[in-house]
Amino acid sequence: MSGNDQKEKPEVYAIRRSGGDWQISRRDFLKAAGLGAAVMGIGMGSRFVKPANAASDLESLCENSPAHKDPVMAVCLSKDGKYLLSCDSGHKIKCWDFHSHALLGDKDLSSGWIEGTTVRDGKQALLYSREKTVRLLEAPDLTEISGETVSPSLKSSEGLNSLDIDSNGDLYIVSEKHLFRCKTDGKSFGSPETLASVPENSNDIYWNVSVLASERSLFLLKEQGYGVFDVQNRTMRVFDEGNSYYAYAILPGGAKALLCKKDSSQYSLVSLVDGSVIWNASISSNIMSAAVTPDGTYGILYAKKRLVLISMADGSEVRRLTVSDGTQNPLVVANDGTQLAAGAGKSILFISLPDFEIIGCPVDLKEMKDDTKGIEVKGTDPATGRTVTYTLPCGSPIPEGAVCVCNCVAGSVCSCVGHTVCTCDTVCSCVGNTICTCDTVCSCVGNVVTTGHYWHPN
Repeated sequence: MSGNDQKEKPEVYAIRRSGGDWQISRRDFLKAAGLGAAVMGIGMGSRFVKPANAASDLESLCENSPAHKDPVMAVCLSKDGKYLLSCDSGHKIKCWDFHSHALLGDKDLSSGWIEGTTVRDGKQALLYSREKTVRLLEAPDLTEISGETVSPSLKSSEGLNSLDIDSNGDLYIVSEKHLFRCKTDGKSFGSPETLASVPENSNDIYWNVSVLASERSLFLLKEQGYGVFDVQNRTMRVFDEGNSYYAYAILPGGAKALLCKKDSSQYSLVSLVDGSVIWNASISSNIMSAAVTPDGTYGILYAKKRLVLISMADGSEVRRLTVSDGTQNPLVVANDGTQLAAGAGKSILFISLPDFEIIGCPVDLKEMKDDTKGIEVKGTDPATGRTVTYTLPCGSPIPEGAVCVCNCVAGSVCSCVGHTVCTCDTVCSCVGNTICTCDTVCSCVGNVVTTGHYWHPN
């Protein structure tokens, strides 16, 4: 890449269709999105890839655009909605700007999973469980907060399963057999206090905990059924002990829950007041995770190779998306309800709500294959009928006989890797579609070439 190339580094890319053919375009995407490169895909070598027709191009683009080296196992949102935190099966945690999708920080852990966020001295802190303890990392750079470790007293065979935090910063943790609370003074946690335990002669297990809206009660998902725990009185009402549930989401107000049966395609809306079932419904695949929008209008179900948007009024399906298969299929909804983030294999999909269309996917260029450092998208050339491979962003050699498509910024230099440098001077503008001279055909975006490979060289 030449010195002039350094003056302008395209940070966002898009693929669009034109007359049945596909083009790589940076400028058109910026214009359509109404955003500048300064706020998209910056930081730590990340990119935000957005196909123009995202739904149809998902399988060929976002599915192959890695945010992580290993499958994404968990995602969560900071309390202020600014940061998206993700963790993969290799125990690497990453922090992304939720709005610009830039990668802001990453950290390798020998073990552990992200569990939630709290606030320390006005800064966002990420909690993760590791080796039967809860620790804190400060967002966005993910440096560990020294001295902040919570270690409940557990049996050797017992581990931590879930945690949640109330508005005061008090921490609630469940292990297999115990429910703990760690009160806070706003700066550090106190010692874990046992609030409830599974009876000694019971095979039951506590799996998940969520603080309800009143913050006087907790939702507990158990191996058999579910319950609502009164924190003040330390009593629990248990419902539906004849069934096992895997995924759930609490509706605004905390009086209802969306429950998904374990190893099943069935889901229900239930009352947390008396355990009554409001409606039942099902889809065609086992449900892995669930979420609801902040206003309670829609639910989102993540099943095998599909995301389903449902109406919370009756459970009926509203829309669906086909996605790549994952291990955990985690998802989280933005605080304002306008979009959600979902782990799909090694990628993270950003999806608009309620229209349920793919916005795009952040890419960590460090996780790309060393031999390409690019994202390959295959399409059929309408003129010749042969398969054409498009690769972006810049980083791998242009194939023999390829076509170099410049974004034609006045005064910049487009370097066709492996070929003669093609200079786009001031007379080469996207408006005029002037063709530059190169040993390959180097044309400006907008001057469509319908054969060969397309390449965005910057």
